[in-house]
Amino acid sequence: MFYLVAIAIFAIVVAANWWLGLWSNLLSLVNFLLASLLASSIYENVASLLAGASPTIKSYDYLLEFISVWLIFFLTFGILRGVTEFLSAYRLQFDNVTELIGRSLLSAWLGFAFLQFACFTFHLAPIAPSDYAVNPKESVLGFGPDRMWLSLIQSRSRGALSAGKDSTQFGLAGKYDLPIHPDDTKLNARVFDPNGQFIFRQTQRRKDLAGYPTLRKGS
Repeated sequence: MFYLVAIAIFAIVVAANWWLGLWSNLLSLVNFLLASLLASSIYENVASLLAGASPTIKSYDYLLEFISVWLIFFLTFGILRGVTEFLSAYRLQFDNVTELIGRSLLSAWLGFAFLQFACFTFHLAPIAPSDYAVNPKESVLGFGPDRMWLSLIQSRSRGALSAGKDSTQFGLAGKYDLPIHPDDTKLNARVFDPNGQFIFRQTQRRKDLAGYPTLRKGS
């Protein structure tokens, strides 16, 4: 079933963007990467802020990370897309061959990148392990689009999207206390999933959720 969902996600994104042309696809790709990387980097902090907003919201703790990552993504992508559309009122024109090849390549790139991001977020969703990523040691879909995305986030958290271990930006609080990988000992950065335990941790979390009668705490 999940294979069909993955194929549908890829096909819909490619088809929706192919018709918009090379220039629009280029803008969408840049906006998508910025929005999805930001969402992947700060969703935990936004979820914590939402949980602290009220007891009612906190009772939906098991859903907050999944909701947060998509909320940040859509909000950021919408703003970036609106700004770039405003600044790019006149689209660049290309010859027919360049336009055809360019829109095909970029729409496929967008579709694959979106699939990677979506597979990453599915680990945060209240989906039973039997329905998604049954064995955390095996690659999703056989080639691991989720692992590709996790690798990208991890590398960016060491670089362009890094935050200091004592940073308080985006709701970061307290000292960074994840086990530090030997390669990161000299870095003053909150490295995302430094020891590659994200999938194992989320699989166990989803196993625990599968045994609960409701997704809302205290109900």
